[in-house]
Amino acid sequence: MRPKPIIAGLLALLLSGCSVIGYMSPKFWYAPNKRDSLNLLTESFAANLRWGRYDVAAAHIAPGQRIEFLKLVHDPRAPVRFTDYEVLSVELGPGMSEARALVHFKLHRLPSMTETAFADEQVWRYHPSRMRWFLEPELATYRDAGKPLAKR
Repeated sequence: MRPKPIIAGLLALLLSGCSVIGYMSPKFWYAPNKRDSLNLLTESFAANLRWGRYDVAAAHIAPGQRIEFLKLVHDPRAPVRFTDYEVLSVELGPGMSEARALVHFKLHRLPSMTETAFADEQVWRYHPSRMRWFLEPELATYRDAGKPLAKR
């Protein structure tokens, strides 16, 4: 009497397996997941900067640059305030381990209320050991953003 439920279970498993055979391709799982995770991370980074959650945004920065980034945005002499941050495009590289994102952002440094607009091409790298993307920002872009130009 027991073999009937087992046979029914195996039959159901076999039939459901046939319907998902196209999803077994590594390209189906690997590419969309990396692309989707990258899109989510770039948007999360942008939203956290806009809302001033720099410590949360810093989690998306490559570990070797994270402290320097936090020093820049939390500079007690002239803290940075992002007023807008928009991700315009994200392009994956051929090996899917590097991506470039084009972003526009606006910021000002307190106590000044003069807003400065920038375009930046960000480099994001996938770290297989951590199974996630990290931004490797050009910190000079952020360091000099919104600072008054030297008198000539």
